[in-house]
Amino acid sequence: MHQANRLWASILLLVTLLGATLPTSAAPQSPTVITLGGPRIMRATPAAADFNGDGFKELIVPTDDGRLFVIGWNGSAWVVLWSRSVVLDINAANPPNPTPDTRITSAVAVADLDLDGKLEIVLPTGGLPQDGKNGGMLVYGYNAPWSFSIKGNWPQPKLDEVGGGSGFGSPDGKWDGIFSTAAVGDIDGDGDLEIVWEGEDRRIHAYHHDGSVVNGWPLYRWPPHLDPLTRGGISSPAIGDLDGDGVHDVIVGGTTAVHPFAD
Repeated sequence: MHQANRLWASILLLVTLLGATLPTSAAPQSPTVITLGGPRIMRATPAAADFNGDGFKELIVPTDDGRLFVIGWNGSAWVVLWSRSVVLDINAANPPNPTPDTRITSAVAVADLDLDGKLEIVLPTGGLPQDGKNGGMLVYGYNAPWSFSIKGNWPQPKLDEVGGGSGFGSPDGKWDGIFSTAAVGDIDGDGDLEIVWEGEDRRIHAYHHDGSVVNGWPLYRWPPHLDPLTRGGISSPAIGDLDGDGVHDVIVGGTTAVHPFAD
């Protein structure tokens, strides 16, 4: 949507009309546009989940200027139930050089990480190194009615490895952003879900839901070894038991021109 030479953040919903009998693949009947205002939604991907257990899903929408919206249907219209400028939660963790905003360029993940019956939102922030924003992974827990708050020791990992110098490969005084989307799964067999992502800081990270590091992680190696872990990553990982041994594997692409890395 373009208005007065400004691109606004908006959501386009393709709504299927409900009826007694519908074909398996019903065509959308009418579009609905939810205008949020502010900068556009770029690479960030919305998600849908039922937070309050009423059988209806809410929309979780990140925007390019670092805002997070939860939008719900009130019976007659889509309304904003909660919103947050997430840089407030990054700055609350005392980065060395606070920034007035951040970027969200990834998809959000929604899951009951600690198996307490409530869903959490897993949100990568910061964008690319050249964006010059403080970033990190944030985890928001749902608090009824319609509020969310940081759950555990987030953001993580609070590292500054890239963003400055030639090629943005040197520290720049800001916590490194995350461009990729996080994956969630039980990688250590403890029954709850861990959060895994590939960072631009040359590491593959794995954290527990409370913000503590999973034993043995992160995975990284440094030059002169020529492998995918010597460069920053923008690939989103996947988690699954590839070989049927009962242990979940992590699969992620690398930016070095050699074979993808898997463990």
